[in-house]
Amino acid sequence: MCNLHKIITKNLASECIPKRDKMGNKYNFGHVLIIGGSKNYLGAAILATKASFSVGAGVVSLCVPENIYEITSTRVPIETIIFSAPATKSGTLSLKSVELIIDYITKRKVNTLCIGCGMGIDEETKQLVNNLLELIYNPNSRIKGQNIYTIIDADAINMLEVEDKKISSLKKQDHRVILTPHTGEYCRKMNLEKEKFLENLCEEILTFSKKNNVVTILKDAVTTISDGEHIFKTNSPNSVLAKAGSGDVLAGIIAGLVYQVEQFNKNNTKFVPSLKSGLLSVFLHSQSGEKGTKEKTEFSITASDLLKYIPEVLKDIKQN
Repeated sequence: MCNLHKIITKNLASECIPKRDKMGNKYNFGHVLIIGGSKNYLGAAILATKASFSVGAGVVSLCVPENIYEITSTRVPIETIIFSAPATKSGTLSLKSVELIIDYITKRKVNTLCIGCGMGIDEETKQLVNNLLELIYNPNSRIKGQNIYTIIDADAINMLEVEDKKISSLKKQDHRVILTPHTGEYCRKMNLEKEKFLENLCEEILTFSKKNNVVTILKDAVTTISDGEHIFKTNSPNSVLAKAGSGDVLAGIIAGLVYQVEQFNKNNTKFVPSLKSGLLSVFLHSQSGEKGTKEKTEFSITASDLLKYIPEVLKDIKQN
């Protein structure tokens, strides 16, 4: 049993919420670029896009493989900037997309990436993910001054190159990355037996996060968050979140909030913005599920439904 953690409460979430500048413009509240989608997984990147908008991101762009561009463009919010990139034969993003994405980040003032939602797994896409991350966090990169945040979710996690629990493409960044694996993904990636991992979960996540200078959000019935120094857990398990697409909504919430938290939250200075945004996002996600359960029961809520309750939960936190 872990006794190292603290509980994520409404008071803690309230301390992490950004205080938006009434005089700010859209770029002051972050430009999020969602990179994902594939032939077999259209909805995931769309859910993440909607979630980023729902928490106040100033601009949200979406990059998808060219083979799904037309159908995706009819399903995203009309405010979305959507563009296509070269696709592999299997309908995932191609390695050829790297320069296109880097150019877009540079020219369009992107400061947050969300990579992996519905991305699909392909050897060429794996190269795309790792090459893109290495370029973004290379001190000599042409975008080094933009201080990009990146949320790595789902298939992008599965395609990371890891050796001795060290992610090679992230070695030159410092808490600019948030990883959102569920327990099964983490154990597979780190080659761990699940039962043994659960016995030492807190120590494992603390060590991994510190070793890689990342914030890790380990999704499960009880979600665990750590930046390598601090560790927190939720205390309200709810099967409503055990639905396809729920993780994509969470990834989009984090992406939409992290830059706002950096710019407009000066509380808890001992916590890095990536940790604060993770804490706030997990609470929002969890409580949206709780509110949905009261209205529709845990049987009937879908991931799309969670989006409807985010404004209500945000209002509750602001009034705390």
